Amino acid sequence: MKYIYKYTFILLPLVFFLISCEDNNDPEDIFEKDSTERLNEQEKELSELLQSSEYGWKMTYFTDDPRYTNNDQQLGGWTFIFDFVDNSHVVMVSDFSNQTLTPNESEYNIKLGSTIKLSFSTKNYIHDLSDANNAPSSSLTGKGYKGDFEFLYYGQEGEDLIFRSNRFQIEIRFQKATAEDWENISENIETEVILQSSGELQLEISNNGEINVYDLAFSPATRYATNIDSTDLSFGVGYKEENLKVIKPIPVGDKLVTDLVYDSENNWFISELENGDYVKIILGDPILVSDVVNDYYFGALAASGHPINESSDAFIDIFLEARELASAETGLELYGFFIVPDFGFIQYIFLDDAGNDTRPNRLISNYSVDDSTGTLTLQDGGWQNATGESFGNTLDGFHDVLFNSQGLRVAPTGTFYNGGPVFYLISNEDSSISIGTNGILY
Repeated sequence: MKYIYKYTFILLPLVFFLISCEDNNDPEDIFEKDSTERLNEQEKELSELLQSSEYGWKMTYFTDDPRYTNNDQQLGGWTFIFDFVDNSHVVMVSDFSNQTLTPNESEYNIKLGSTIKLSFSTKNYIHDLSDANNAPSSSLTGKGYKGDFEFLYYGQEGEDLIFRSNRFQIEIRFQKATAEDWENISENIETEVILQSSGELQLEISNNGEINVYDLAFSPATRYATNIDSTDLSFGVGYKEENLKVIKPIPVGDKLVTDLVYDSENNWFISELENGDYVKIILGDPILVSDVVNDYYFGALAASGHPINESSDAFIDIFLEARELASAETGLELYGFFIVPDFGFIQYIFLDDAGNDTRPNRLISNYSVDDSTGTLTLQDGGWQNATGESFGNTLDGFHDVLFNSQGLRVAPTGTFYNGGPVFYLISNEDSSISIGTNGILY
């Protein structure tokens, strides 16, 4: 009998072993598909989703969104609309500049890695934000707009597609676009003009009947409003049709404000809360270009701390190229220029090795101002005399910008240099070209 028990105890472990071999709970079998298969399915899913929206997708991209970075915010937001027309081609527009309002086609791909990555693989408007050499101010030299052109896919939330930027892990939402979005994106630029053409800006916050007012200095190039009185209440803005969006919420008691609507009657952007509290960005009386031109001329000198150093990289490149060409042709170094519409010339300043200056004048044969759009338009009258003619075509890069038929938008910055106001002169043809200038009283 004890032998029977003995062999029974030997057989039972064997039975359990055989049963366990048929068990479907092996770790390798918990997932029906391996990681590569799952990624391939996600790739197919994303490709189909990108092409599924009739009018494509839109996003507003705050490239240094303070919710995801450890650095102080310096930039606002830019809106893009994408139409993924097939498995490899995308058409996009953006409110980055007037130039980017025209639909442009490029290539994209979906890459497999540790996760799914959407990559805009050939140059298009999205690359304006990712080019480190395309900086809107000197403080962002080498960083550009801190943007990206590759985005990691994290799935859906409702109808939104959720991505994160590849470098800085900024969350991006693709929302379904409409036909109106494509038609109306130019209205974002109109909102920009409203803000830029304003006089002094103020932030007013009403909280339980207590009202606080702060002065703001706004930079059109970076789309960033610096609160002069309280840095905690500084913020970047994104433009919508007669609306502003901030990604760093403005606190009102225990409420947070992110969207403000333009009220043309009162000339402010406002967000009204249910309890009567509000946030306002109050616009000053519009600064008329005609008044600016009557009172000031514009200086742009390569001097330490001068506003020209706050010019966009797109303009700095033009400046450096002109300097190099002029130096090669004449042996003189370009130091800067003055734009003097009322006196009918642009005066360039060149220095020799001893610091002696040569000042050729490029004539302004006529000029006009449009106060409704804040635009100054200059007409080229050629060199004034032989001194100027000796520089030939070395300054054509400047003249293409300064004498462009679409004109220059005059945008007050609210800041001052040597007691005079600082203005940006922004190309209406390509608003990525902005010139930091010092307003000098006649």
